[in-house]
Amino acid sequence: MSSELEVNTNGIYTSNSDSRLRNITIRDNVTDIVTPMITKMTVTWAPSTETLQRVRFGTSSYWGLGNVVSGTQIDIMDYDVQSSYQNMDMYFSGNIRGKTFTIQFLFSDTSTKTVTLYVP
Repeated sequence: MSSELEVNTNGIYTSNSDSRLRNITIRDNVTDIVTPMITKMTVTWAPSTETLQRVRFGTSSYWGLGNVVSGTQIDIMDYDVQSSYQNMDMYFSGNIRGKTFTIQFLFSDTSTKTVTLYVP
């Protein structure tokens, strides 16, 4: 399933005093009967003085159970990746500019996909 996930970080930006990472776009890039399902995520960032507070896909929160430090695996509400691009946003406790992020997506079949991005 992980091979079907397409992640685009070209249009990312920050908002809300630079504490929200916005417009990571994801989609299922294969037309077949399988819909990839993301069940968990691990988000790592450096330097890591902030905490992750919420993850949204589209306009819905899929995780928002508090504050976790960099590198913590979070068990999100299962998300079926759509064939059209959907935004993924992450909310943090402080300014995230100048940080490098690594996001690992874990799928229902236990496969993973990892992406790295820099927030200028």
